[in-house]
Amino acid sequence: MEITGAYYDADNAAMLWQNARGVSGAADMWIGKEPDQKLIDSINAGLAKKCSKPYPATCVLVKYLNPDITAAEEFEFLIAQIKIPVGHPFMGIYVGGLFPMSRNSSGGYQWWQLA
Repeated sequence: MEITGAYYDADNAAMLWQNARGVSGAADMWIGKEPDQKLIDSINAGLAKKCSKPYPATCVLVKYLNPDITAAEEFEFLIAQIKIPVGHPFMGIYVGGLFPMSRNSSGGYQWWQLA
């Protein structure tokens, strides 16, 4: 199993990791432009990188998201923009994470099989 993350942008990733590590003075708020598109771009860039490397035939790729401001039902509409490289080496590719509450969802972990 290969597990890798995807973030809205580098500042979002730095904020999350610094807070997880208890770094003093770490930002507790993130502001970005076009967050949904940047999340999809991050997923696609990560998939392209991982799929260009050799892995055992039984390896599964998991893209873990930290979708602080994207609800699961919003993400479902974005999935169509995810590009799975042809001839990828993985037995399966999954994407998901802990999604926030929204008007239509109580939030929680959601996962989708992409390949």
